[in-house]
Amino acid sequence: MKAKYLLWGACVCAIPFFQTSCTVDKLAEPLGVCDTLTVTYNTHMDTLLNNNCAFSGCHDGASQFPDLRTFGSIGSSNKFDRVHARISEGTMPPSGSLSTDQVQKVQCWKDNNYPEN
Repeated sequence: MKAKYLLWGACVCAIPFFQTSCTVDKLAEPLGVCDTLTVTYNTHMDTLLNNNCAFSGCHDGASQFPDLRTFGSIGSSNKFDRVHARISEGTMPPSGSLSTDQVQKVQCWKDNNYPEN
């Protein structure tokens, strides 16, 4: 009988030990592309837009709105929001979708309010 009480007492004393020794560790959130890459017009978007969007028959200042040849011609983010939406949907440029890396750069540029430098 005494052994039964000793066993029961040992179990009761061990419960708090096991409850406090177990913890739930939260994993760090993975870094997103925009957390590690600063996209600006001058460093990334100038080349991307001029090679894929701002050429004859497209956003060249004469054919399609908005003019995407220079940062100044893009003006406010409102002009680029529609283009951004079409790029994200994969419907721009008409010659074929941008690569995943290019789309991510466009998204980072938008997320950071379209910085020039």
